[in-house]
Amino acid sequence: MALAVALVLLALAHPVQVWSQDTYLVSDSRVKIDVDASGNVGWIRSLQGVNGGPVPRGSDLAPLYEQYRWIGVDFVRTHDDHLAFDISVVFPNMKADPSNEASYDFGSTDLEVQGIISVGAQILYRLGYSGGESSEVPTDYAQFAEICKHIVMHYNQGWANGFQYGIRYWEIWNEPNIGDFWKGTREQYFNLYDTVARTLKAADPEIKVGGPAAILDRVFVLEFLEFCRTNKSPLDFLSWHIYPENQPYLVAEAALQIQDLLRRYGFENTENFITEWNFSARSAELSNARGASWASSVLVYLQDTSVSRAFWYRGNGGDYSLFLENGDFKKSGYAFLAMKKMLETPLRLACSGSDKAGFATLAGRSENNHTLRVLISDYDSGYGEFALTLKNWGSSVGSVQVEIYVLNDVYDLALIDQFQLAKAEPLTITSQIMPSSVYLISFEAKQGTGDTTAQQTVTATTTTQQEPLLTTQAKAAITTQVGPEFGIGFAFTAIGIGAVTVVGVGVAAGSRQRSEVFVHAGYYYCRKHRVPALYAQGRLWCPVEQRHLRA
Repeated sequence: MALAVALVLLALAHPVQVWSQDTYLVSDSRVKIDVDASGNVGWIRSLQGVNGGPVPRGSDLAPLYEQYRWIGVDFVRTHDDHLAFDISVVFPNMKADPSNEASYDFGSTDLEVQGIISVGAQILYRLGYSGGESSEVPTDYAQFAEICKHIVMHYNQGWANGFQYGIRYWEIWNEPNIGDFWKGTREQYFNLYDTVARTLKAADPEIKVGGPAAILDRVFVLEFLEFCRTNKSPLDFLSWHIYPENQPYLVAEAALQIQDLLRRYGFENTENFITEWNFSARSAELSNARGASWASSVLVYLQDTSVSRAFWYRGNGGDYSLFLENGDFKKSGYAFLAMKKMLETPLRLACSGSDKAGFATLAGRSENNHTLRVLISDYDSGYGEFALTLKNWGSSVGSVQVEIYVLNDVYDLALIDQFQLAKAEPLTITSQIMPSSVYLISFEAKQGTGDTTAQQTVTATTTTQQEPLLTTQAKAAITTQVGPEFGIGFAFTAIGIGAVTVVGVGVAAGSRQRSEVFVHAGYYYCRKHRVPALYAQGRLWCPVEQRHLRA
């Protein structure tokens, strides 16, 4: 039986306007964003690291293998992963012989490591203890160092029926500047670090060692760097943590200060790692749209620092996670998904508009010059509108397909508008800005000129009445014919239902093929991958497999 397909696009709460002109007025509440596509200014760097691997932390939690791949997790720090990496788990009897294979239990640790590697991520291995476990100073530094050395040997040299994983980064302890993790003095930690670092480098000169993984404390970091310089201690990366509970630019500001300290103490070649970062250790904004826009702005700001790796706390499990217990995305998870899409256009372009108050912009172009994307993150700017101007894309670009995705309290990085435009120089798009929101705008070049729609504006009358999302009663409706580049003349039907936008597909009764989509809370999802289905070329689209879905 043929499928009965109903394509529904609920009315936008903030219609987008598109035009092309050389000059335009910018009001006090409008921010001007200029993107120059004539040449790249560097590369957009991946900062998609997280704490905790994809293996579920409990029987009631979903595995996160696919989710980690979707958002592009490329580095995992092994900390607080249901104790699997704690020294007391791997080496349960501190009186045993560190050189004897029988003294070790790598069972749970091997499982976690294999899970991380299976998603294509590298590992930053934290040597020490999880929160709530031992914070006592090791009584024998040399013995502790030998235990750590044999862990390295197990994963990099095949020792104790081990592996040849080549794990490069090894972090010594966690947060030794707070009592929950270290009951000793600073000097005691510095000496432990020196002993372990030297032992590990002697066993495997190719690895990189670092620390102190401290909650940001300028005095502690200063004294640690002074110790390492005086004693010539190995220090391949300096790691630190930050939970500012405030403006996102504070993270970038701290990163710049750390880099200045590294330069002043002669560690110019030492990498700058944030091995834990999040908005707060307590705030409810960890999972809402405000927290997601905060995370997105931080990821953009850090592009202009020397931070080479950053690890969100955390990827799996609990309030800090990017995902719910069942594996569904939290708002913060969608912020990382938006940045993953930016990494697919890695040639960074000159882009104005950012400030230090939480409003951050980033633009990138694909290496084949076919796709250009702009990320706009508004944590707390107070702007009411943005005007985005794109210029100097190149003479080979014909018409342009534009797609606008929004992440805020209503939308989960949903496609809210798409249209086809003739090539114009410059091209300007304006849109109202919703509070605590992230905009991902994608421009796809079409070769040649062809038949194009030079301008396209969709407007609908909305109502504040809340009704079921897929109601058959349209409170306001218009029909706009889609340009010929979409291939089939589908009509959009705009229905005003508050500020909610959803794209729906209905299936006729008696269809013999199982639908590849399902409905949850009024939204359509890819059944296989459990991610929101996008709307593209008149049909629902799976963002994971990059193909249309059978309705």
